[in-house]
Amino acid sequence: MKIILTGSTGFAGSEVLAQCIVSASITSIIVLSRRPLKDSQKHDKVNNIIMADFKAYLPEVIKEISDADACIWCLGGTSIEAEIHFPMAFVRAMTESWSTRNKPFRYVHCSGILAEKDQTKSLWFLPEGRRAKGRVETQLLQYATETECKDVWQTYIMRPSLIMPKEASVVQKIMSYLLGSVRVDELARTSIKLASTTSASTTLENDDLARLGH
Repeated sequence: MKIILTGSTGFAGSEVLAQCIVSASITSIIVLSRRPLKDSQKHDKVNNIIMADFKAYLPEVIKEISDADACIWCLGGTSIEAEIHFPMAFVRAMTESWSTRNKPFRYVHCSGILAEKDQTKSLWFLPEGRRAKGRVETQLLQYATETECKDVWQTYIMRPSLIMPKEASVVQKIMSYLLGSVRVDELARTSIKLASTTSASTTLENDDLARLGH
């Protein structure tokens, strides 16, 4: 299986990359990143493509990614550009590269529990970022059901609460108890499962992520 991965220099994405490397079912990993991977992240399976602009996919990049089986999108940020424009540019570039496609493509998007799909709802905490996350969730799910690619494109949304390290501190354990959490290795395992196999659920909340990744 050939996987595309973004956000691999971040906390969650780096764990996803590490688990993809050791997975026997994954034979090739295309890492799209702004800067080169660390030496510890490099491997024979990994092809690191440096992206000057995540809204523009050059022909040589399209050639590398067009035959992939899945994408795990861990790239995020606080801006509308990072939350909406970057992933939707990828979706358009990917599907426009297909003349025909007979097998499913699974797109796994790491969002967050605070994402708000209701764009008219009044929010006092991080309103712009939460609405952006909710808006792109809606667009990505609609893409899987309302476009000409609906027979092959599958969207899965992961909505974790707190993402904890494998070994949490006392303070982190308290926060986890109060707010709910998923360990980063559990999140990574779940993302790979979703990228590998069709799931009945298209949106997975924090408890689902922890259960599947346990």
